[in-house]
Amino acid sequence: MQLFNKKRLYLAIYYSDPRTGHEDQKYRFGFIVGPKDESRRDHARGLSCRVRRLSSTAWQYEETRLGDVRMADDLLARVLIAKVTDEERLMAILREAPVQDDTNYGWCKDVVTRIANDDKAVGWPAIKKWESIEAVSLAFVCSKRMDGRYPAHPGRPKPTWNALRRKEIIH
Repeated sequence: MQLFNKKRLYLAIYYSDPRTGHEDQKYRFGFIVGPKDESRRDHARGLSCRVRRLSSTAWQYEETRLGDVRMADDLLARVLIAKVTDEERLMAILREAPVQDDTNYGWCKDVVTRIANDDKAVGWPAIKKWESIEAVSLAFVCSKRMDGRYPAHPGRPKPTWNALRRKEIIH
């Protein structure tokens, strides 16, 4: 087991359709597994895990390697929600969670519940309930929107909230 520089689990927030009138439908969610040390671009590689819409009724789980977890193209913001203690176990939870055919909220909520019920995949989760994670994430994105951070500039790190320490991570 790796004792130092444990990987981190982030909730990733992406644009969905900003024209919808509902705040909870403006965004899509997923997870990013990345390194603790993101100080150098070559050290900031990670993995995006999320479900994507294939058609009006079908969703599919996908993993995408990221060259820099701080700057994924369609990423709005990240929220650090846990330290990873067993990456294989965490990846099994992400891969085995059923993909529901409604939105990605159902999948994300199920993943968070599975992680909260597992005592080995992550240590020190910041928040154990989806509704709390969603509320913190939406509040952070809204505050960044009010600060004029969107649209985000390509090539710049996206805003990141550390829910473990309750403060923004400045890159």
